[in-house]
Amino acid sequence: MKWDKLTGTILLVPIVLFAIALYGFLGGAYAYNTWRNISPIYSYTQVVGIASFLGFAAFWTAIVYLIALLRDNEELLRKNADLLQANLEKYTEIGSKHLKEARDLIAQVLGILKRYE
Repeated sequence: MKWDKLTGTILLVPIVLFAIALYGFLGGAYAYNTWRNISPIYSYTQVVGIASFLGFAAFWTAIVYLIALLRDNEELLRKNADLLQANLEKYTEIGSKHLKEARDLIAQVLGILKRYE
């Protein structure tokens, strides 16, 4: 599986934007903590913010990986469809030749059976 520039961008941009938003949120909580004493919940705010960031990063990485796998599978299916289309005429000729030979053999057997009736 190859990671092209688009896949890397799709992976990293939302994680960076989420980190910037989290930094702004925690910065605002820190500023509010200096203005008013919220220290009992400030540490929980930091833990929840960091845990949500790590959870989002893991989730988004898994989603992008699955999308990349789907793209690879689509490419493989297209190659196989093109290969089948290219060789379909050849395999059709082999199949029709086999059916013609089978029909001729059945006609010979029926001719022999009619002769000995």
